[in-house]
Amino acid sequence: MRRGPGGCYAAARRHHPIIMAWLPLTVDELLQEFTPLEKSTLDHLQSPQGGPSSLAPILARSVAKFRGAIRAGGQALANGDTIPDDVRDEVIAHARWRFLIAFPSLKALQTQERKEAYEAAEKLIDKLRNGLAVENAEDESKTGGVRPCFGVRTRDFTRAKMDG
Repeated sequence: MRRGPGGCYAAARRHHPIIMAWLPLTVDELLQEFTPLEKSTLDHLQSPQGGPSSLAPILARSVAKFRGAIRAGGQALANGDTIPDDVRDEVIAHARWRFLIAFPSLKALQTQERKEAYEAAEKLIDKLRNGLAVENAEDESKTGGVRPCFGVRTRDFTRAKMDG
């Protein structure tokens, strides 16, 4: 990690923020949040009502909602439909709940914990709109990111300065 002014690592973080990748969120990642039994229930829904195939537009709307909140909070967005790791779990919780309430037959999967996770995601959206910071969207190649700092140290070894 690069040292900041005065050789302090904490100062380096203030002057050179840690930059992490914004990555797209896939339907497969969202489906990982369901148990195998729940996945089989979702597979039965696939033909008449849309089932997991209708998960992609719901996920896209959730990603767009979070990206819009980040932008409204005054932060730059990364390219594409990507989201920062800071909010990844909340986007998944938001999309999962929106999907579950879209199908009346999935009432058994609408647990209190999932509802609370959705409500927490909605609160985070409000905080993002009010300027809560998330990971920097800048490209690491432009900013340099955080990396080791190797400098030249001048040393003057003379018989008079050496001890021993």
